[in-house]
Order: sequence, then C-alpha cells, then structure tokens
Amino acid sequence: MDNKAAIEMMQRCREEIRHQRMMIDHLTPKAQAWDQICKVLNMLPQPQQGFAEDIVWRLDKQIEELKTAMTKPDPTAIMADDAGGGA
Repeated sequence: MDNKAAIEMMQRCREEIRHQRMMIDHLTPKAQAWDQICKVLNMLPQPQQGFAEDIVWRLDKQIEELKTAMTKPDPTAIMADDAGGGA
C-alpha cells in the first residue's frame, strides 16, 4: 500500500470514528433517560408472586373439613335420639 492509499484509509477511519463519537454523544442522554425510566418502573408495585394462598390448597382444605363434618355424627341428633327414645 502506498502512502496515498494509507492516508485515504486513515481519513475514512478518522471520519468513521468521529461519526461514531457523534452518535454516542447523541444517544447517551437517551440511554440515561431510559435507565431512569427503568428505575422508576421498578419502584411501582409489582404483583405478588408465590406469596398468595394457593387456591387449590384452600379448596382441598375446605373439602376435607366438609368430609370430616359429614362423617362425624351430629351431637344434637344423638341427644335428641337419647331423650326421645329412652322413655
């Protein structure tokens, strides 16, 4: 490569570097604004994940309680049978 070609290549590189620096200068405030927006959005209340009561567990618990209540004899019914049937 002769000196003339090397100079032209270096000038093109220099212009490209200057253009890239201008783009960085132009985009830096936008990037900083974006970072600030992300920080603000993360401060908003987020939906709870994993801390709420599991609805399936709650239904299973209620089903078991009702089944237990159905299998136990009703104490008022037993007293009524004893009071009326023994005399």
